[in-house]
Amino acid sequence: MMSELFASQLHHAIARDGADPRKVEYADNPRAGAYLKKKVFAPGATLTWNELTEFATGEKLTPKVFAEDFHP
Repeated sequence: MMSELFASQLHHAIARDGADPRKVEYADNPRAGAYLKKKVFAPGATLTWNELTEFATGEKLTPKVFAEDFHP
């Protein structure tokens, strides 16, 4: 469940710059790739999962955006 919360939160963080989270494309999207490289892969094992979540998304792990995904 925690991975689902993280994935949803990360997805919304990537879409944060004005994109509709329901329409974000990852294939052939250099911006999304750069975000993942910088915010998720670059830190490697230097951060705990709690720290990584906050670094990558700007907030601690929360079910808030996961729940939003199920509301029209």
